[in-house]
This record gives sequence, C-alpha cells and structure tokens, in this order.
Amino acid sequence: MEQVRVVIFADILGFKSLLKSTSLVEVVNIVKNLADGCNREVTSKKLNKNVSDTVSFELGHAQYSDAVLLWSPNLLEYSPEQRSRIRKLMTICASNFLGESFEKKIPIRLGMAEGPVVIDPGNNIYVGQPIVDAYELESAQQWIGGAIHSSVSKADVLSGSHKNAVEYPVPLKNKTCMGIAINWFYYTNVCEHTHAEIENWLKEMSGSVLSVPHGKECNDDSKGGIKEKYKNTEEFLKWATKNANPQTN
Repeated sequence: MEQVRVVIFADILGFKSLLKSTSLVEVVNIVKNLADGCNREVTSKKLNKNVSDTVSFELGHAQYSDAVLLWSPNLLEYSPEQRSRIRKLMTICASNFLGESFEKKIPIRLGMAEGPVVIDPGNNIYVGQPIVDAYELESAQQWIGGAIHSSVSKADVLSGSHKNAVEYPVPLKNKTCMGIAINWFYYTNVCEHTHAEIENWLKEMSGSVLSVPHGKECNDDSKGGIKEKYKNTEEFLKWATKNANPQTN
C-alpha cells in the first residue's frame, strides 16, 4: 500500500561511552521511555461548527543500536487539514524527544523529513527517501539538537503559538545555513536552575570527550569539531532562552 509519512531519524551520540556506564537494558528503556513520552503528546483537537475533530495516533518507533527511527501514520489516510496538524504533532514529538533527552542527559541529534516510504515492522522493512533525507540531515549537523528537512511544510511546522520549531541558522559540519531547528528548549523544565544544569552538563560532556585519547567521539574526528559541536549547542540554548521561552513569549 502506498504510504506517505513524516519520519524522524535520531542518533544517540557517544553510544559506546553510554554502554560502558549504563546497562544495555537501561539504554533500551531510556529510548522506549523517550518514545512513550512523545506518544503522550500525539493528540490534537479542533472544534469545527461545534464538532470536535480529533487527530490522534500512536507514534511508531524502532531502535537499531544507537539509531532510532520514529514515524507518523500514513498521511494519505487523512484530509489535507489533518495532515498539516500531523506534521505539527510530529514536530512536537521531535521537540519533546530532544527535550526529555536533555533532561536525562542523553546526547541525541535528529533529522525530520517527509515523503513516500514503505514501513512494515512485521517484516522488518523500512525503505524510502525521507528516511535517507532524515539520516543525512541528522549526520550533517554540528551540535546536539535537531533540524527539519525542506520536504516538510515550513508553514505547518511553524504554525501555532507553540514554538516547537524555529527559524534558526542550523550549524552544519560544512557550513551554517538558515533553516528550521527543532526547539528542544521549549520542552525542557523551563527555569534558570534547569538551564544551568544543561549548560554545566554540556561543559562536562565536552571536557570528558576531549580528555579521551586522540579526542575522538563517534563520528567526530577532531577536537576542533567536538568543541564546535558543544559550543553551537550552548549558543542555541542561550538564543532560545531569549527568543523562544514559553515563560516570556
């Protein structure tokens, strides 16, 4: 059956180090809890002429070692208006997924894309251009965070008062470009104490990684790249605190 879905590809950074400090069962449960936390958000209600039009679905997810794939229902089964709301809900899911990972001190980077796919968990089939687009966008970023591919409607993901996604110069490994960033800050526990904790964690993580022989972590192959990754994450935290804070906006 033809499918069009919004997919999120997430990568757990520093997975080898995480496995050394955390049991395998705990790692699996952490990811499951993050996905379950997203599912609590996947409901949208709209009142049309006193009739409640609810869009509600269970977020699909699968994990392969340090990679996590999340997906929406088939958009072709919904009206154009409902598809717009599903895109927004998936943006909320991505924001919540990242926000909770920051609170749990699990470094994650992700990309979100949309298009024709074949996703058949029963037969272990996950094929389609949006999976490739989401993966390539995830791996191209130079920070802990996430971004949205141009295949997803910009108007839909930026709609509404909730700033789950924001226009921001997304740092990439080969350049910086104006794009749509996932605003993980919006779903952290918004208070100065939490912000300080995240900043301290980022500094600790950066120092810890740089102290490893050869200064390598996963696919980051230089100390300069590692420093830049954490610096870019700290800069987004400071920017979001001022420009996308639910307590002041």
